[in-house]
Amino acid sequence: FVGVEVTGMNKMENLTNDRLHTNGDKALYPTFVNIGDKEPVEGTKELFVLKFKARRDVKFDLKLKDGMLVDKKLNTKKL
Repeated sequence: FVGVEVTGMNKMENLTNDRLHTNGDKALYPTFVNIGDKEPVEGTKELFVLKFKARRDVKFDLKLKDGMLVDKKLNTKKL
C-alpha cells in the first residue's frame, strides 16, 4: 500500500490505516470522517483511489470485506 488519493471527499479527514494484525493478516481500513458540520458527500462519484506498488507481476483480486457507510446520525449501510 502506497497511499490514498482523495478525489470526491476533499473536506473530510483521512484516517486511513494500513494494519498488520498479530495473526499475520494484513488489512487496509480506508476511513474518512466529516468533522463538524461540513457539507456531506452526496450523489454518485469517485470518492478515493487506493494506490499500491507491486514488487513483482501478480494477478490482483482486491475484494471489499465488511465495508460500511455511516451518516452524521450514525445510521449505517453495509456495502
